[in-house]
Amino acid sequence: MAGVAQMASLAPSLSPLAQPPSPTTLYSCRSINPNIKVFYIRDSAEANRHVSKLPKGPVGLDLEWKPTFVKGASENPVALVQLATKDTILLIQVSAMEGNS
Repeated sequence: MAGVAQMASLAPSLSPLAQPPSPTTLYSCRSINPNIKVFYIRDSAEANRHVSKLPKGPVGLDLEWKPTFVKGASENPVALVQLATKDTILLIQVSAMEGNS
């Protein structure tokens, strides 16, 4: 184990960071569009209604599921589907829908 004197002799060789990193900047979809509508959906019929109303054009897509930590084990099913346009965000919790327990 290094003694206090040995550790103190190492201190001058350690250079401090030139500048500390800046804090993380918070992001909100409202900074892009303050009037964006966010829907949290747990019903398949309601999900179908909202998806059918999405406008033509670009749609962002993301899927979330519980990770599997066992090598060779099958993946867990999708739990949340996220769809986003410039005006609407749909958070569709597939895992909460009837028949998906």
